[in-house]
Amino acid sequence: PNDIVVSPGGTLAYVADMCNNRVRKIRLSDGQVKSLPSGIKHPSRVAINKEGTTLYVTASKTDAAVFKLPVSQDFSGTDGPVEVIAGNTNGPQDRGYVGDGTTLAGTATSVKLGGPRGIAVTPTGTVLVTDAYNHRVLQIQGTKGTDAQRSRRPSRTVRCV
Repeated sequence: PNDIVVSPGGTLAYVADMCNNRVRKIRLSDGQVKSLPSGIKHPSRVAINKEGTTLYVTASKTDAAVFKLPVSQDFSGTDGPVEVIAGNTNGPQDRGYVGDGTTLAGTATSVKLGGPRGIAVTPTGTVLVTDAYNHRVLQIQGTKGTDAQRSRRPSRTVRCV
């Protein structure tokens, strides 16, 4: 295991299990564990929104991407599907640097990341990601709602800070 976050209600924990290519959900009352349907290669860090309904995951060993995974607040509920919200899953050969400290509007998945590591979610839903090899912090906005809802609004915005 590489990282852990506890749900806002304190009943569930989520673990980035990098070596086993899994994101795990643990019910804290009895220690029961299940793997989430993520398909994320080498998840490294996890964060959860204040509602406890969306888990954000970084992967930096094989992929250089940030993922969004809807999660049920009930241990037995349905979780997923996973969605790439920044970077890509094309592998290490597609790592890089895009951005000069200004807003990068448009498709957040076109932003190249060098090594997304730390991740946090603000109370307003903005996702903050450290891009270690590029020496920057990214703000990812527009991650709320379904794909259908987002299609009626501007794309996500990624800003280097």
